[in-house]
Amino acid sequence: MHSVWELNIWYHTLNAGFRTRISGETDFPCIYGERVGLGRSYVKCDGALTFDTWCEGIHDGRAYVSDGYSHLLDFTVDDVRMGENGSELQLAEGKTVVVKLAAAAMLGEEADDIIANTPYSEKPYWHIERARIREDGGATRKVPLEILVNGCALPCLPDDS
Repeated sequence: MHSVWELNIWYHTLNAGFRTRISGETDFPCIYGERVGLGRSYVKCDGALTFDTWCEGIHDGRAYVSDGYSHLLDFTVDDVRMGENGSELQLAEGKTVVVKLAAAAMLGEEADDIIANTPYSEKPYWHIERARIREDGGATRKVPLEILVNGCALPCLPDDS
């Protein structure tokens, strides 16, 4: 499925009030036949890694999906760690909140213009190279982050620290 359509469905589902959890996998060899492991679920498990603790981690919201090239290392909203205590911040009313996120992206030193300029409707559908920020006519090793607020993405430029 086209990646933009997948995200559109995800945002609409959340906006409809469903508290869904995310997990992902490789559709090998359906969409990609190159290798297994293109889509991965990362789950923080309590205790030993077993199938049950893995499923509980997804159920409790202690999971994210990645292609292996980008990772969420720490994520808090108003000092509430996401992925804990139901993975949802309850607010009595609308207000400004402080979001802190440590993330990492693995980009090669040289930009891959072929991937960057490939239409989203063509493989590779998901690739971190598509997100590389280009400034002053050159490619950086930075990618933007988006914070979703009521289904709308707010751009966040990466901090150099």
